[in-house]
Amino acid sequence: MTTLKSARIARIENLPKEDQEALGKTEGFAIIEIRNSEPKEEIKLIGEDGIRGYFLSLGRFAEVDIS
Repeated sequence: MTTLKSARIARIENLPKEDQEALGKTEGFAIIEIRNSEPKEEIKLIGEDGIRGYFLSLGRFAEVDIS
């Protein structure tokens, strides 16, 4: 398992055409992430669950009440 080094949100419209074609979308938002094991960027679409869904896909999180 690799750890997430950095992640940033990007508008798909601002990505190069090659990346848009690889994603199969020309508008919306994507996450550009870099992991420790691979120093290259990987672009992932933000799905229906939004940014919350992206973070939940990274691993297990404990549900806690915040008062």
